[in-house]
Amino acid sequence: MTVKIAVVLNGTESKKSRWYKQYHQAISSIHELHIFETQASGDGVGRTLKAIEIKPDAILAAGGDGTLNQVINGVMKSGEKIPVSIAPLGTGNDFAALCGIKNAQDLLIKLSLEPKGTDLGLITGSTTEGEEIKRWFINVSSIGLGPDVAGYIEKSSRFWGSHLTYILNSVRAFLNQVPFEITATTETGIWQGNIRALAVANGMRFGSGLYIAPGAKVDDGLFSTFIAGDVPLHEFLYFLMKIKLGNQIEHPKAWYGTCKEIRLEGPGGTRLEADGELICLLPAVLKISPMKVKFFR
Repeated sequence: MTVKIAVVLNGTESKKSRWYKQYHQAISSIHELHIFETQASGDGVGRTLKAIEIKPDAILAAGGDGTLNQVINGVMKSGEKIPVSIAPLGTGNDFAALCGIKNAQDLLIKLSLEPKGTDLGLITGSTTEGEEIKRWFINVSSIGLGPDVAGYIEKSSRFWGSHLTYILNSVRAFLNQVPFEITATTETGIWQGNIRALAVANGMRFGSGLYIAPGAKVDDGLFSTFIAGDVPLHEFLYFLMKIKLGNQIEHPKAWYGTCKEIRLEGPGGTRLEADGELICLLPAVLKISPMKVKFFR
């Protein structure tokens, strides 16, 4: 069945090229497409709101996890109940992989099925100017190495490919990081200590295939949490190897848990990222919103 799809296309040349070479012809041969190309960094929310004005049957984020994050926030800001999907054109494409979408044929199969209720996380924090910000995320949010790696990735060449790019920048971030103390408060208790990284996950993986929360489900009304404590480089590399293989780490400085809400506090200027986008500074509160969006997965 033909449906009317608004495509929010990441406007960078590499992603546009991939879209038109790998997706556009296949999708447009079956569905009615309307393209809304982003013009600048962070433009995806506004383009999504513009796309919703044509009353599409679905919104397709054509880009990476960051583009998907902006589309989700545009949909939530609109208040419309429009189902979402993704054409994976980014560096990590982690949420697309969890949805079983690697190419145009996968995407067409998902679009032929009923969209499924999917949880979202809502972040409340402060900008560098001290203004309160609220931001939705669909996959993973983190502090520590996560924001550092995201910052390096933004400025990095993709010459080595997505997986090696993430690994190299993870090691680079580790070597430049000083572990810091955080306090994490959930509905069941308080955790305090020095960390390398802390992740609050709706999906299982981030960072181009790092299974930070191998037991996470996107429709169970819970976050999965992971904390990596103050470990030396050789143990950090062991952590990377284990989570790349999809295994849970068994180590005295690795902690897993679940929660519905978490408050994170740390040193001034501590950054928090979500879906690969730098969002806000701590303190921040993250709260799960069950079945908040329909997703073709």
